[in-house]
Amino acid sequence: MFPTIDMLNSMIGWLNTNSGAVQAIAILVLVVVTVVYASHTHSIAKENRKLVEEVEKQRFDLWEPWIQPNVIYPANQDMVVTCYNDGKGDAYHVEPIIIHDMDAGYCREAWNKGVHLVNETSRTTREPWPHIPCGTGGPGAEWRLQLPKADSKHVAAVLYKDRFGRQFISGYGFRIEEGKVIATEVIPPQLFKEAKL
Repeated sequence: MFPTIDMLNSMIGWLNTNSGAVQAIAILVLVVVTVVYASHTHSIAKENRKLVEEVEKQRFDLWEPWIQPNVIYPANQDMVVTCYNDGKGDAYHVEPIIIHDMDAGYCREAWNKGVHLVNETSRTTREPWPHIPCGTGGPGAEWRLQLPKADSKHVAAVLYKDRFGRQFISGYGFRIEEGKVIATEVIPPQLFKEAKL
């Protein structure tokens, strides 16, 4: 059955009489639809952000260098710091530093807080070595240093960057006893973001 003209006139009259209520209901429905749409859009944006972060992490992992310093002390010679890159990407601006009279655990905690102990010049041997790249595999690189004090704890630290400019730091805690290097603690490579002082 089709609506008649009288029914349409009656409906239009009712709408004219109750136009304020009809508008209020329409606005309320519009607000509810907008809130649902905004909530759904926010959840999609959140998922997209997670996806972008995961893709970026995978990209970084594909090219991350992994340098762990080692200390060798040949008899009657200068100490040698060796660096080999066992990672997946080349390391750049590789800089070894010896931190004297310092425990490896203290260095690790400081690095986790973004404090770089190499700025304490009275405690470091930081020669003007060329900041060379260190490729994956291969022979690595080595630097000769003057022998630090015996019977004291030291840390050989290495600062380096990956191809994206992210800075890493790793360490090798040691002491020298009777002309031999004794390892005390190895600090694996970690991202290093210097704290703002």
